[in-house]
Amino acid sequence: MATNSPSPMARLTERKAITGRKALDVAAAAIGRLGLRVEADLDPAAATGDPHLLERMVGKLIDNAVRHNEPHGWLRVRTGENDGSDGAGKSVFLQVASGGPQIPAETVATLFEPLHRLESRTSSRDGVGLGLAIARSIGLAHGATVVARSRPDGGLDIQVTLPRREAAVIVR
Repeated sequence: MATNSPSPMARLTERKAITGRKALDVAAAAIGRLGLRVEADLDPAAATGDPHLLERMVGKLIDNAVRHNEPHGWLRVRTGENDGSDGAGKSVFLQVASGGPQIPAETVATLFEPLHRLESRTSSRDGVGLGLAIARSIGLAHGATVVARSRPDGGLDIQVTLPRREAAVIVR
């Protein structure tokens, strides 16, 4: 018996908009409660991958930035394409940066370990320490590099760089 459902490979190259705007909309209540200032610069960025997983990655990164922010803090979400002129090849990027408590630079890598949470980031917040581990795993499964840096004034800056592909998922 034949079916008309798409194969898993067809699903991987499905053209669909994965939006930072959608993830920001999902987080709107928490953003409002905290009084966060949001800057969104969401240019189209084409990458091949599972649209549902990439959407989940974007959502996890934004949720983490909101959850561990400070009242009246800030959040910046950027997407776009790199043309490859730097010799690294064409790629797309997602940047999620936010304010929040100081994070010692030497502990940033541990934030991506499952169930690991920093005490300064968890005193009054829920969650179990899986969001960043899930986001990084999804990124790596799609050939991405995921780089996180602590910000000198507090908070975290995470950049996900994915290979640029034709017939792709749009991340914006």
